[in-house]
Amino acid sequence: MIEAGSSPKGTKVRSDVLTTDPQTNFPIFGAMGFEVTQTLVIGKNTLLVEGPSDILYLQAASAALKAAKRTHLSAHWAICPSGGIDKVLPFVRLFYGNKLNVAVLTDFDRGQKRKLEDLHKSALLENERIILATEIAGKDEADIEDFFDPRLFVDLVNKTYQLGKAHQLTVKKLMDADATTERLVKKAEAYFRVLPPQCPEFSHFDPSVYLLQHPELLSGTDDQVVKTLERFEAAFERISKLI
Repeated sequence: MIEAGSSPKGTKVRSDVLTTDPQTNFPIFGAMGFEVTQTLVIGKNTLLVEGPSDILYLQAASAALKAAKRTHLSAHWAICPSGGIDKVLPFVRLFYGNKLNVAVLTDFDRGQKRKLEDLHKSALLENERIILATEIAGKDEADIEDFFDPRLFVDLVNKTYQLGKAHQLTVKKLMDADATTERLVKKAEAYFRVLPPQCPEFSHFDPSVYLLQHPELLSGTDDQVVKTLERFEAAFERISKLI
């Protein structure tokens, strides 16, 4: 409806693609809203992560820390896979009017710098609500797998895939598999690509499932377990401040 005394302005084209103007966003919501919301697990307090394997790793580590009466992930958080840092902004836009308490724990590599800048520029989330895996792992690039001490990650992969003795992963093999990256999961992918065809394919998801089913891997006082849980606890401490 056009108000009296006004005239149609036609289609508006803006250079600011990060605008939160409801008139601009409404068509986007209509086009993607139904399909997206069918796959989301959201709550009043929603923690966005990369994917399903991240959820399982967080659950396994949180359970181990809770059993030790240390800082763990509060049950008030609903964990939702976002699909990556580039999907965070559309998610926040979609539910912006619902006043959700959103935090983000995301993988990060150098190629995503522009995406991170766009997320900060949108001003929809305070910077402290965007937690990069690099900040926890102490690396320039990192996934949630980099919270693990390499020795524990190698042990987890070997147990998950039951590789024969000739093909079992070692820390040295892992580190040498791809010298162009420091991300453990990318190194593991590179290692599995050169294994014989009869060996299983590497998946991000398989080790996370195995860990959830074998919580004993995160018990004990071995140095590799201690260092791993310290990193997860550091992440949970930051997340807990956002409730």
